[in-house]
Amino acid sequence: MGAAAVHASAAGTYNVWFRKKTPTADDDSFWVRIDNGGWTLWNNMGSSSSWVWAKAPISYNVSAGSHIFYVGLRENGSQLDKVYLTTGGETPTGTGGTPAN
Repeated sequence: MGAAAVHASAAGTYNVWFRKKTPTADDDSFWVRIDNGGWTLWNNMGSSSSWVWAKAPISYNVSAGSHIFYVGLRENGSQLDKVYLTTGGETPTGTGGTPAN
């Protein structure tokens, strides 16, 4: 499991994106949660032998301030490069932008 401290500059609904590599249907899932919320299984992300962005099937309503975002590995072939949380509707491209926190 990995965890990252994130700072929400404003309250809102945050979408989650992963830049991931998931080579087969047996290697395409993670567990995700924010703060002390329940774990959500993110499965059937689609197979990809190269790095691609995928949007989580869940969004998080958070207050302004500091939060902890957790990712748990579920299948041993799943790979994660970056996580992008946003209140916007944009889709990350390439390797993503410069981290804000």
